[in-house]
Parts: sequence; C-alpha cells; structure tokens
Amino acid sequence: MKLIYIALFFALVCSLPGLPAQTYYSQGTGNWETLSNWNTDPGGAGTAPGSIPDDPAINIVVQSGHTVTINSVGNYDVHNLTVDGTLLSSTSSSTNRYINVYGTDLNVDGTLGGPDNGMSIDVNGPSCLFSGNGTVQLSRLRKDHDDAGVSLVTNLTIDIDITLSWASTAAFYYNGIGTTAKSFNVTINTGKTVTVTSSDVSIDGIDGTNSSWADGTFTINGTLDVGRDLYATTAPPRRQHFVLPPPPPPLLGRARPPPGPGRPPPRRPRLFRTAACFRSPEVYPRWFLPACRYH
Repeated sequence: MKLIYIALFFALVCSLPGLPAQTYYSQGTGNWETLSNWNTDPGGAGTAPGSIPDDPAINIVVQSGHTVTINSVGNYDVHNLTVDGTLLSSTSSSTNRYINVYGTDLNVDGTLGGPDNGMSIDVNGPSCLFSGNGTVQLSRLRKDHDDAGVSLVTNLTIDIDITLSWASTAAFYYNGIGTTAKSFNVTINTGKTVTVTSSDVSIDGIDGTNSSWADGTFTINGTLDVGRDLYATTAPPRRQHFVLPPPPPPLLGRARPPPGPGRPPPRRPRLFRTAACFRSPEVYPRWFLPACRYH
C-alpha cells in the first residue's frame, strides 16, 4: 500500500505544470548585467544570480524607485516581468533591445522604456496579459520565432496604454518563419490604446508578404492608432483577421426646414461606417474609423 501511495505521489508531482525556478528582485539603480543588483529576496537577504538573468524560467521584478538599464548588445529571456520602477535600454529607438517574455504576466505600474528608447518586447508564450497602471513607451512589440521554446500559438491581451516609436517597417507584428502553422492573436481591451506613431502593423512579417505559415487575429475593443500602414494581407496559405466591436447606428443629419430668419442652413446627412480599419491595396479600401484611427 505504501508503494502505491508513493507511486501516486510521484505521478501527481510529474503531472503538475512547470513552475518558474526563481524570482529575482532589483536591489537599486544599475545595469541589468550587474549580478549584485539582483537578489532572490526583495530586501537583499537572499542570493544573487550566478549569471546575468537570462532564462525563460525566471521571474524578474524591477522594484519601485529603481531604474534598471539594459546595456548589453543582446536580448534577455524571462518568464514573467514586473516593472514597478523603471526599465529601459541604453540605446535609442533606432536600435532595439528585446526582453523575451515566455510567461503569463507582463505588469507595468512604473515605467517601461521611454521616448526614443530601444526597449522592446517579444511575447513568446502561449498566453500573456500585458497590464498595469504605468507608462509603456516601447520601440517594438512582437511575437518572434528565434527560440525553440516559442509557443506556436500566442494569445496576447493588452490592458494598458502602449506607445510604439519604431520608425522603420512594422513596430507591431509577428516575425514568424517556416512552414509550421503559427498564430499571433492580440486583444486590445476596452478603454486601452496602442499607438504606433511612425510605422506599420502587420501579422505576417513586417509587411504581410512573409512566405511563412503565420496568421492571427487582432480584436480591437479599444483603439489601435496606426501611424502608417495596417497590412491586412498574408502570404498563402495562412489568413489574418481584424475584429472590431459591433458598429453603432449610422449618424444621419436630420432634415430641417429651409433657411429663414433665425434658422441656420440645413446640414448635409453624414454616415460613418464602422466595420473595420484596413490599409491593403489588394483587399480592402482605406477607411477611417473611430475605433481604429489612421493618420
């Protein structure tokens, strides 16, 4: 009987989902690459990492009042990322430095990135909530393909305002490759805005022509403000979709009596179509919509 219980115990343990190995907390203002600036205890009573934090199985917390700067030319992997202080790159927005997030939570109550800063985010796990009450000013936001641990399907929910400042090709996109079906599904929650100031939005590569099996759905319950082009195309055989909330009733000007003493001229009827917002010469016309502003 004891052997049965032991076997059941090990079967239960082995069936549990993998847990992050460790959480490291910033210990002050400094560089990401400084080992002594990280500790397993918020107050510093734990241990410092043996190497630069760069592992999809670790959590990173930048504590309130601390500014952590990425100085390396490389990118770093984490599980969950919490920014209560400030996290930024030492580079301008013309040179990206990525944090690759493989977990379920990316929370910013402090500041992530800044104006003309190279701080960028890769979301590579199966599901992630990007939320908080802080300020997010990134260069780029994307799902990438570069590591074996990248999930084939990533569902990203955005519940925070985000500004993307990359000024060349796409700033918000899926960089998928290969012939294995892969999807990047994004939901922008009600009341939240993703602003792409000077570049494009695309699911399949940087311009919708990447010859890979990349697809996805963008569900815009808030606002997607695209500074340049929104590519609603993808290379065959995959498809992509942009979904917006149901349109409000058309706004039509009411008929008025002819102009007369004390009466203004009648307004011309106005009709706003609110079905989708696309910029694709091959498929859709260019529309202006309240839910998806296009400059």
